[in-house]
Amino acid sequence: MEQRILTEVEVMISEVLKYEGRPCTLKALMGRCAANVVMGMIYGWRFEHSDPEFQKAIQTVNDLFRGLSLDMEFFPLLFYLPKNRKALQRGKQVLIDLAEFARKNVNKCKEVGLLQRLSHWGCSKRIINRDR
Repeated sequence: MEQRILTEVEVMISEVLKYEGRPCTLKALMGRCAANVVMGMIYGWRFEHSDPEFQKAIQTVNDLFRGLSLDMEFFPLLFYLPKNRKALQRGKQVLIDLAEFARKNVNKCKEVGLLQRLSHWGCSKRIINRDR
């Protein structure tokens, strides 16, 4: 885990250096770096910050938390207002999108793991592709 964090710190430093002393906002960069550390622990690899799927996943999480409201927690009856129903439907779609992102990457993990085991046993990728 320490190596994953150090890798993201190096990426963060290189991104900040590109600003050459000009003012910049670090919120998005820090979010991408933190997400990459977590996803690296889950999936076993890091995502490039420019990867469209990675950017969409981060935006989806941001949308999910942006939709949460403290006033609804204190006043549960507010959930039943039409405006809030739309927000809940949007939240449902956000969760569906996140589940799809996770499903794709878990399947990729399974494939990578299978290929690694087969190569360890001396098998080739051709054997796997023959059955598909």
